[in-house]
Amino acid sequence: MVARSALLSLLLVCGSGGANAAAASCAAPEPGTALWLGHSRWDESDAQGRRLLRESGTLAGARFGLALRCAGWHGEADAGWRAGQRDYRGLSSSGAAIRTHSDIEERSLRVSLWRPLLPPSGGRTELALGLRGEWRSLDRDLTSVGPVQGYPEQHRQAALALGLAAQQGNSSSAPAGWHWGAELWLGGGPRGTVDVRLPTADAARLRTGRSVFGEAALSLRSASFAAGNRPAGWAHELRLSVRDERIAAGPSAPLWRHGVLVGSASQPRHRLVDAGLQATVVWRYR
Repeated sequence: MVARSALLSLLLVCGSGGANAAAASCAAPEPGTALWLGHSRWDESDAQGRRLLRESGTLAGARFGLALRCAGWHGEADAGWRAGQRDYRGLSSSGAAIRTHSDIEERSLRVSLWRPLLPPSGGRTELALGLRGEWRSLDRDLTSVGPVQGYPEQHRQAALALGLAAQQGNSSSAPAGWHWGAELWLGGGPRGTVDVRLPTADAARLRTGRSVFGEAALSLRSASFAAGNRPAGWAHELRLSVRDERIAAGPSAPLWRHGVLVGSASQPRHRLVDAGLQATVVWRYR
């Protein structure tokens, strides 16, 4: 909810930014869109560290957002969607090996705020410190195979992170008219929730443990994207990123079926690793 509120606040600011740009020393809002394609891996393990299952596969998606620059500050808000399939290899409750797949659909909101530490100057490297809030809803639908019945899950998680960004000035190592950039994020979040519909029980809500993650990215930006002066027109960025997130196990919760207690369940600790390529275009007004 914090990320949603922050997103709405920033969108309101962006919506009125054009009318008040002169008074508030703000540039016009910059809309942008991005396409993402990458590899996703999901591992679950028990309390002793033994792997219970592994999923891996290709996901594709898009992001849509707005950026706003005011008096040296840079704010961004975007919404994303991605989907695909991951191959599933795990064990049934009886210990038998299972191979099937999971259908994945994810929706996310992010709000970021940047403050330059070393402003643009000649060809030196520029540095900026960032703060980002994010919220994610992930649908994971395990497909039935043989006598083993699949079931759907919906994970919801919020997180907060600190980031450091570096952008290289004029460099002979980059193609003409392009600049290198890099980002590093470290963060985490409180306990999340998992809504699950097991075939032998009523719908239940489980809790996860706390999350921690690290994210690194290397980007190649057009001169207009990297410029502090922000000329009007289209700007472009190619971005290669990897994110490693670990979520602790949650507490046990009772399972009911038509008012009768039939057992208990908990969300095991799991690790989510995503690596992919993102292509972004941004439009800047005069």
